[in-house]
Order: sequence, then C-alpha cells, then structure tokens
Amino acid sequence: MDSKRVMKSLVMILLFGAAMPSSAHLESADAPAIDNLSVSKVSLVQVRFRVDASEQALAIPYCMTDEAGSEQTCSLATSLQVKTPQGWRSAGLRSNSGVLGGVPLSSAKIRLLQPHTGAYFRFTFAQHLFKIDRGQQLRVIVDAWPNEQAVVTSAPSVRLQSPVFQLP
Repeated sequence: MDSKRVMKSLVMILLFGAAMPSSAHLESADAPAIDNLSVSKVSLVQVRFRVDASEQALAIPYCMTDEAGSEQTCSLATSLQVKTPQGWRSAGLRSNSGVLGGVPLSSAKIRLLQPHTGAYFRFTFAQHLFKIDRGQQLRVIVDAWPNEQAVVTSAPSVRLQSPVFQLP
C-alpha cells in the first residue's frame, strides 16, 4: 500500500472517530462521572543497595521484583531517614493528612541470606511525599530478621543502615 493511501485511511479513521458521539454524551446528565482534575508527573527516587549477612542468616522481606529482577524492599520494613541538626530522623511527610502503608509483612516474599552471603535490593520512593530537599543527607533503614518465621510473627528486627547519600 502506498503512503498516500495509508494517509487517506488514517484521515478517514480520525474523521470517523471525531464524528462519533462519545459515551459520555450518550448517558444521562445525572449519571456518575469521573473528571480529570489534574495530571502530574511524579519524580521517583530509586536507591539500590546490597545487604550482606555476617555470621548469622538474615531474612529480608520484599514485595515485588521488577523487569530486571531487582527485588523491591517492602515499605513496611524500609524507611527513609534525613540528617538534621538534632541527628538522624525519619523523613516527615509533606502532608499531615496521610500515612504511608504497604503490603503486610506476613504476605511479603522473603529473601533469606545465608551467613556470609549478600543480595542487591531496591527501595523506591516518591520524592514529593517527603519533606526532603536536594542535597540533604539521607539513608535507608532496612528491617531484617534471623529467619522467615520471625518476619511473619513480627518478632524484633535488626535495623540495618545504608551508607549516606544525597538526594539528586
């Protein structure tokens, strides 16, 4: 098919589509509807880190695996801290009207690291949710347990700290 015929076909399809009434016009004015109030691009920050077990095994909960095979730590077992003049503090939320949530750890997958082994993980967060600014010193805190059962029963965890990094 030559390019002129392809163009004519595309124009006809577009004109035909524009002439068709949308489903919103076919429904009653009293019907429930959704209006787009705003659309925005969200900046996500990804922190990739390695956890190394020492003399004892470590169980790290993760909630998803991306296309590249990286395991995303669960938000209920991972937190973001910011360095303040008073020391390290949990990064606060920009809004007081919400709380962070996530997959219950009892439903998480577990990466069991045998002694003297390690694995790479990823922690992703939406920058706009937290009271953090470019250049601030941050670190990731990951909760780890000695075994899978300890994760499920919410036994006390060991808190691992990432190296310090700055928000790009």
